[in-house]
Amino acid sequence: TAQLPVSSKYQVITFNTQARAALPGTEGKWLEVADQAQLANVGGALRKITPGGGTSLENAILALRARSPPPDNIFLITDGLPTQGAGPPRGNKVSGDERQRLYREAVRKLPRNVPIRASEVPQGRMRLIGKAVRATEAEVQANPRARSAVMRVAERSSVA
Repeated sequence: TAQLPVSSKYQVITFNTQARAALPGTEGKWLEVADQAQLANVGGALRKITPGGGTSLENAILALRARSPPPDNIFLITDGLPTQGAGPPRGNKVSGDERQRLYREAVRKLPRNVPIRASEVPQGRMRLIGKAVRATEAEVQANPRARSAVMRVAERSSVA
């Protein structure tokens, strides 16, 4: 809250395959930064979230567009690029190129004139370093969706 003026309003929207207000009962509402108890409740609700399912940035952006008045700033925190658009993917695997395409499509749906910092937008080409790392059998046993996960290490090689 040190970065938000006390007179500001905010909303925290969580998303996986669906988007929803982090604090139940606040859907469609802007919250007051000055309400410290409510802000603490939002923080508590965020700490209870466990990642799961796909990632639909498009659904999060559509939820933002439904706000009135529209937002004047968006702070996006995500664990990765989208794995689906507004609906589920056609198959059970989504390529890196497809995830980039889903990201670009979602960003095009942002409300106009909303500032996006360059640091929040993927930029440049990446050069792979080393080999791809896949989930271990134990990780797949604990989470069957991990079967399709591939971790790659890359470095930025140029700015687009």
